[in-house]
Amino acid sequence: MLSLYHEFLEKTKTDDWVKVPSFKSNRHHIQGFKLPLGLEVTSDKNDWRIITRCTEVEGQGYEYVIFFHPREKKSVCLFQPGPYLEGIPGFAHGGSLATMTDEAFSKTAYLAGEGLFTLNFSIKYKNFVPVGSLAVLNINVEKIEDQKMYLSCIIQSRDQQTVYAKASGKEVFSSRCSWKKSHPNKSDCGCRRAHH
Repeated sequence: MLSLYHEFLEKTKTDDWVKVPSFKSNRHHIQGFKLPLGLEVTSDKNDWRIITRCTEVEGQGYEYVIFFHPREKKSVCLFQPGPYLEGIPGFAHGGSLATMTDEAFSKTAYLAGEGLFTLNFSIKYKNFVPVGSLAVLNINVEKIEDQKMYLSCIIQSRDQQTVYAKASGKEVFSSRCSWKKSHPNKSDCGCRRAHH
């Protein structure tokens, strides 16, 4: 995993790729969004976490990093499932792969156009992912239409010889971004963020 990680770090210097910051909680990057359905971030507990950051024991759970390419609206997630994610002996539980894919979709949608919540998600498993091996998730934004973003993902081995799964999903934009649609004669709401 480290060699591919370093390859992508080099790409951040020359090829417009951005390393997505890692957060223990989504509270850190959804501040300022008006959440749908009247939902509010009500807890001030600092120890709450997103599921992919559920343990601090290095190498045991979700070990991953996401790189995003703003112009091409695509991401690559390097995911190494640890032994806490085991399903059948020696292999990652399918739910851990689905969770990682959903998280990568969410981050990609957020960066590509302020997508925020998964509306639907489908995954077709092809092969088991060995615990401790590297799964490379290649996520693409297929289209944006009617305040929804459609994404696809191929999950494969580093050498691209083994396809572990294929997934598709649909994300909805945050209500903050639907502001312009309901105010067509006003200037932009300013919800786009600069990607460094």
